[in-house]
Amino acid sequence: MGSLTFTSALLLLLVACGPLVSAKRPRISQCSDICTDDYIPVCGTDGKTYSNACRLKIVACKNPDLKLSVAYKEECRSVTDCRDACPFNYKPVCGTDGKTYSNACALGFEACKNHRLDLEFDYDGECRLIQASNW
Repeated sequence: MGSLTFTSALLLLLVACGPLVSAKRPRISQCSDICTDDYIPVCGTDGKTYSNACRLKIVACKNPDLKLSVAYKEECRSVTDCRDACPFNYKPVCGTDGKTYSNACALGFEACKNHRLDLEFDYDGECRLIQASNW
């Protein structure tokens, strides 16, 4: 019976002190440190280039206050890196933003300048308005 009393007392002690003991344990990180070495650059919302999205996710996980995410898929660039001299020829293209650009170069410049738009070439020619039918 003495063994049962000791076990009961130990159990009571663990239940009573459990929260205190667990509060002092170091927190196990939920952030992985494992990524491939593939170079598929992404630009983070912090303006830094990461070698791939996995590397960015590790930094984001370890620094949640940054609210870091992928801004766009490629190395970060500044507006000064954007080519701003385009030919004046009119060969319209439609961008994924639904706007018509005078040529592919003009669309490329706008995409570079406003990289957060995730603007890309959609199709050749002026953008067509798609009207919903009234049925």
